[in-house]
Amino acid sequence: MRNCRIGFMCFLATLGVFFIAGCGQETVTIPGVVSVTPTAGETGVIINTSVSATFSMEMDPASITTGTFTLTGQDGTAVAGGVTYSGRTATFRPMVVLAYGMTYTATITTGTENPAGARLLANYVWSFTTVTPTLVAPTVVSAVPVKGAANVFVGRALTATFSEVMNSGSISATTFTVSAG
Repeated sequence: MRNCRIGFMCFLATLGVFFIAGCGQETVTIPGVVSVTPTAGETGVIINTSVSATFSMEMDPASITTGTFTLTGQDGTAVAGGVTYSGRTATFRPMVVLAYGMTYTATITTGTENPAGARLLANYVWSFTTVTPTLVAPTVVSAVPVKGAANVFVGRALTATFSEVMNSGSISATTFTVSAG
């Protein structure tokens, strides 16, 4: 009986060692950003774009605000906008159209956290550049009467068709002239 008691005590002691050794080895998972749109360094981004970041895990929606997800122009001016969070993705929607050919910097701060309170280890910062406009001057694609026409009726209306929609305020007696040639 004594041998059984000693064996049982040894078993309990061994079990206790394994139990205690396993304690304290908790794994803490730190949230991170796994993807962003527009991507870091991207150029030619459309000017009416939203900016988004996808996290490695669910985040506390209350921690994702315009204070923790910001967008600034290359001159450091903050872009006004709103932030939403759905699934694992936070989206910054600018209230204004972004400027052409400007580099913008998006930042997600360490103020963002998961529901357990684990925060980003460092601010996540990336930049992108909007598209540069290509300016092509409008052209006259057709005219009535056609250039070089002979025997045109004196009362004939003269028209010109442009390659794109024109600002009607820019067409006047000083910008649309007729000369005898």
